[in-house]
Parts: sequence; structure tokens; C-alpha cells
Amino acid sequence: MKIGYLLPEQTISKVPAGSGRWSVVAELEAGILRLPVARIDGREVLLETTIRLRIGDRFELIVERPDGQAELIHAEVLTRTSAGVLLRWKPAHPRELEALDRLFSGDPSGEGHSDLESALRSRSRLVRTAAIAAQRDSVRVLNLSAIKDLIQDAVEDVVRESGLSHDENEIQRLLKESEKGFREKLAEFESEKADLQSHVQGLSSRLDRAQNLLGREKNREVERDQFTLSEGAMIELESKLGSVIDAAVESGTVAAPLEEKLREAMERSLDSERERTRVQEEGARNENIQLLERKIHRLAHSLDDARKDRDHARENARRAEAKDRAPGFKGAGGDLVEASSDDSNQGVRQALLLELVQENKELRSKISATRTNSQKTEKDHA
Repeated sequence: MKIGYLLPEQTISKVPAGSGRWSVVAELEAGILRLPVARIDGREVLLETTIRLRIGDRFELIVERPDGQAELIHAEVLTRTSAGVLLRWKPAHPRELEALDRLFSGDPSGEGHSDLESALRSRSRLVRTAAIAAQRDSVRVLNLSAIKDLIQDAVEDVVRESGLSHDENEIQRLLKESEKGFREKLAEFESEKADLQSHVQGLSSRLDRAQNLLGREKNREVERDQFTLSEGAMIELESKLGSVIDAAVESGTVAAPLEEKLREAMERSLDSERERTRVQEEGARNENIQLLERKIHRLAHSLDDARKDRDHARENARRAEAKDRAPGFKGAGGDLVEASSDDSNQGVRQALLLELVQENKELRSKISATRTNSQKTEKDHA
């Protein structure tokens, strides 16, 4: 099964007579041949040749425009006529669709490519690998990233050798901007540290209050004697006493045990009511203790997090202040900055410049290592 891509609609490009015509380079059984083009458009190409090609065969063609722009595209033999061989474009990859667009749009650079890649394409010549293999056993290859690195290194060398440097005013301006940014960052650290300290103090106060409430609640004792009768208990007591008194009135005599019976009824009612109230109060006390314990747990967790954030802010502020007090240093070109006792901002600039120099050294070391690896790879391929 053959896989292809749909071709966009293209206008027919009629080939002018004489020099500067379209041409196609193809590898046939007779060898690698350059064939003239009689007609070409975005769907097919008519080659002026008497070579008999089988219908349905696919070939890899290098199509060259009159201005020298060349692209590699696959095509399939459609038919043979008296005017030549007609081939239909059969792109094998989306890149070949883009190549067709470049051929017939008049834009040799194409969209989606960087300026450097476009420049390399416009100034390069398309050569088949079979032609190169016939002349050499091996070739050296540079990818686009290696070319960019070489260009970047060359630019850096030119800048360094030309002695390009900032004047004193420019250096002072850069130092003042760096110092301003540093001071703003230091002020943010200090403000954050103060806010976190206030938050920690608030959480500590809340935690202390909750712990005091919990202690008082646990120490509070629920006693039976502190409760009085409720309305329902009084009604029940009145009913019991009324039945005893009614029985005595009906008998017509007040017996000696009547007083004892009245006292026992009163005590039983009071004991029952007091016990019921004590159980209710004890349950409410236990519930309050559980609520306070959960609140203390949450406050303790929040306090730990706030203390960690405060310590982190303190460390950031301490490092910033340490950079502010950093001594002067020397660069490759001599004394870049001299420490001065009457300049309180000198340490900030020195620390920032020291960081910039260190980052520059690390970057150049990485570039040198990459270049060395590329050279080793090229030697291995050679």
C-alpha cells in the first residue's frame, strides 16, 4: 500500500525557452541524469526524455528552479507520451509538501524556519548522497546548533579582541540599577519577616488562651449539690406528696411514720433530679474538652508552619545582608571595584558583580566542553 499526501492547488508554471529552465536530477537505471522539464506545476511534471520508464515506478527527484533553488520530492510515473514522461508528485513526508510550496510560492526561505537556517538553505547547493559517495568515503557534517555555537563564539571573540567595554558612567549606572533592585528585594524580605513574626505572636497568644481554657475545663468538677430541682421534678414531687397527704386525710388520723414518708419521698426526688442534671453537665464538659483539644491541635500546627516561614524569611534576609557586606574582588582585567569605607552600598555592587563573573565563567566552561565533544565526534566520524 502506498502512502501519500494531498497536494494543495497550485498554478501551472510554464517553463521558458532557452537558458534558465527548470530541471530535474534523477537516479535511473542509466545512472544519475539531469533531465529538462517541458511543463511543471503543483501536481505533476513533464520531462523531456526518451528513456522508457515503467508506469507506477516511484523516483526521488531533485527539482531545481531557474534561480538555483532546489528541493527533493518523490514522484510516480503516470504515463508516457510523445512529448516525454509525465510524473505525478507523491510526497513521502510533510517536509516535501513544504518543499512544493517553496518551489511554487517564490519564497525560497519558507515559513517556520529561522533566519539562519533560511540563509544557509539559500546559499547551499543540493547534492545527492549517491554523488557524494562516488567521490568520497566519508564527509564531515555540522548540524544547525553547532553552526550557531561557532557563530556565537566568533562574535564573542571579536567583541573581546576589539576591547569593547563600558565607560565609567555606564558601569555606575548598571551598579545603581543592581543596587536598587537589591534594596527592593531586601525590603520585601524584611517586610515578610515582620509580618510572619506578628503572625507567629498572634498564633502563640491564641494557643495559650485555648490551653488555659482547656485546663480550667478539665479541673472543673461537676457536683450533685450545686443543682436545684427543675419544674418537671417539682411537679413529680408535688404529685407524690399529694398522694401521701390524701391517704392520711382519708384515714382521719396522722400516723407517726407520715413525716418519715414525706422526707423519703423528698430525698428520692432530689437525688434523681440531681443525678440526671449531673450526667448532662458532665457530657457537656467532655464535649467542650474535645473541642478545645482539636482547636489547640490546629493552632499548634499553624504555629509550626508560621515559625518555619519566619525562619526562612530570616535566612533570606541574613544572606542578603551578608551580600551587602561582601568585600571587593578582582576580575580578569584588574581591579573592577575597590572597597571604600565611606560608600555603604559598595558591598552590594561587588557581590552582584561577583555572581555575574562566576556565571559567565561557568557558561564559557560549558561551551568549551561542548565544542571539545563536537570535535571528538567529528574525528570519530572521519
